[in-house]
Amino acid sequence: MTELIMFILALGPGVVLLKFFAWDKTMGSLYGCARTDAMFDPYCATFRTDPLDANQWWVVIAVVGFYFLASFRK
Repeated sequence: MTELIMFILALGPGVVLLKFFAWDKTMGSLYGCARTDAMFDPYCATFRTDPLDANQWWVVIAVVGFYFLASFRK
């Protein structure tokens, strides 16, 4: 039951990080949207994620940190 709760809590930050790294950074660079002038290209709009504010980054850090703490507990 604990693993299910941990998975559900990590689902939100995990999806955001997966979209940021896998889609925006990897796929976006393959489509030529990694250059600095591509930020104004409407073709590259699908490869832009809204930036996370400080509170959202603390949520990501807390989720990752609690995963490490939980793995040490086992």
